[in-house]
Amino acid sequence: MSSFIQPERQTQHYRLVLRESQDDALRAYVRSVLQEHNAHHAVSSPNPQPISISVVDAHERAVGGLIAQTYWNWLSIDLLAVAEEARGLGLGTQLMMLAELEAKRRGCAFARTSTYAFQALRFYERLGYHIIGQIDDYPEGATLYWLRKAL
Repeated sequence: MSSFIQPERQTQHYRLVLRESQDDALRAYVRSVLQEHNAHHAVSSPNPQPISISVVDAHERAVGGLIAQTYWNWLSIDLLAVAEEARGLGLGTQLMMLAELEAKRRGCAFARTSTYAFQALRFYERLGYHIIGQIDDYPEGATLYWLRKAL
């Protein structure tokens, strides 16, 4: 742990503290300060509602799944994966279709996600998602894409 503030900016009341570990209490505090600030600018709290869909085999063993949330009329796909042994069977497409159907039921008009070209870029494009942004060399030699779709 270390602390540092440029001498001309330092006061007797504040100091910066760098930690190299997750600080859940700090995360919650920063989120609350940001939400309070947003509320004064007519940006409502997102109030995320989770979506979790699993794919299980005949032995009830997970072989894939989708983790998402809905808020602000958006479906936000956080994680999607299908085990290699179950790929090519349309399970990823079925996961997405079910998530989008549930999002529409909740009143969502749009969906968003991110992926790398080596992951599922073409998959999402086949499902009607469009690239809205990218970061090249993240990590070096790879590109991270943000995608959206009107539901």
